[in-house]
Amino acid sequence: MNDLTIIKNQQAAMLAPHLGEYNAAARIIIQEMKEAGAAPEEIIGFLKGLYEPFGIPVEDEFEPDEFGFAAEPEQEQPVTYSATQIARMLGVYSEFDRPHAHAVSAILNHNINIGDEHKYVYVLFETCDLTVYCTRYDGYALERVLDWVEANGLPYAVDGRCYTYYVQYKDTAA
Repeated sequence: MNDLTIIKNQQAAMLAPHLGEYNAAARIIIQEMKEAGAAPEEIIGFLKGLYEPFGIPVEDEFEPDEFGFAAEPEQEQPVTYSATQIARMLGVYSEFDRPHAHAVSAILNHNINIGDEHKYVYVLFETCDLTVYCTRYDGYALERVLDWVEANGLPYAVDGRCYTYYVQYKDTAA
């Protein structure tokens, strides 16, 4: 391969859209579609078309199998919360006025160590060289964070494994 071909290939790779850009756009568009009242089937159709060039399948739980029957529903999952949801519910916010998920994760994993039986790890998506996980917590974890925050007198600084997170508290009754 000559140098010109190598440079053209490198430029094409740099200019090609990346999956992260598609994910960011999908978040915004899905939110807009929900606010506009789009049906779940329309949203799933949009996602299928969006991720098709990457070879990422978007599974539709309502899609019938080859015999025309809907797949059997899996066992009911327990109610879980993301660290961001827990932060919002308990009023744990960053100095920039956003729910502080990192501080909540530090409380759960470093300060009280709730254990794996209260964590649920889901695979968001996989590609040939990347797997993205989402960690969610059950109601027990929510209660333990609340207990820890109250027992420590609404601390301004939350120590994590590597960082110290600075938080402020808001009334959650709003």
